[in-house]
Amino acid sequence: MRKCPIALVIALVTLGGSVLALAQTATRPVGRKIFGYQDSKTGVFHRTGSSIDPSTLAPAATTTYTGTIEATINITLKTALPKGDVIVCSVDAFADSEGAAGSLDYEEDAASTAAVSGSTATCKVNIPFSWVLFTPSTTTTDSLTGSLEVIMYSPTATTITELVEDFTREHSQPITINGGKPGNGTLAVTTAVTL
Repeated sequence: MRKCPIALVIALVTLGGSVLALAQTATRPVGRKIFGYQDSKTGVFHRTGSSIDPSTLAPAATTTYTGTIEATINITLKTALPKGDVIVCSVDAFADSEGAAGSLDYEEDAASTAAVSGSTATCKVNIPFSWVLFTPSTTTTDSLTGSLEVIMYSPTATTITELVEDFTREHSQPITINGGKPGNGTLAVTTAVTL
């Protein structure tokens, strides 16, 4: 067994303690990230981009949007509506805000039964909303997208196949709400569908 001089052991313990003490100092930047890569041949670290200290970022400004999405779906019936069947319209709205501080997302949906008159039907679907999104800026992107689904089905069906009720006809499509941007007040959408 090889003997190690006591002075060397004390020097290593002292040095190790100093490194640990340095690692725990309050002056060390918290949350600071330096992006880059280390060259595997030379061992040299190369910085890429810039490092960001989150504590230096200003809080993100937000804006609250409130109102109602009022969707009107005008349906032309090319498929005969079987006796006892109904037409149901479902509307989904997705508000999304992306910025340096992260992302904020909302999903809203509602449905209603169509009023049928001969070979036409009309659905009115209202979605009240209140969203807190990042205030639009050069570093923030806000969007509002939507979709609708129109289903003709029998609510009195006695059989359920694969957890789907007796569908006669179904249609879905994307819709544009308020030009694709969140807003306040009544956001009216009118679209036509053929079943």
